[in-house]
Amino acid sequence: MTFPLNEGQERAASTLAGPVLISAGAGTGKTRALTERFVRAVIPGVDEEWAPAAVNELLTITFTEKAAGELVERIRASLRAAGLTRDARELDGAWIS
Repeated sequence: MTFPLNEGQERAASTLAGPVLISAGAGTGKTRALTERFVRAVIPGVDEEWAPAAVNELLTITFTEKAAGELVERIRASLRAAGLTRDARELDGAWIS
């Protein structure tokens, strides 16, 4: 895990199989939870029931292009911190909008 999450954020970040909708007000940590979920989906061995995904196999949608840009930068930083520099470089081709 790259940073601490509250109970709701943890539930969203740890549910790797299938889609997840995160709906909450401004400043509640939606971007944090989405960032963590994306990174966990890519890191090998995070969940025994989940095979790691390539960054271009994940679809991440947020409300605005500004928020999507913030999300990409947070994911990139988290992937680099996890030692996944190749995945961080491949983010420009990821489905994040």
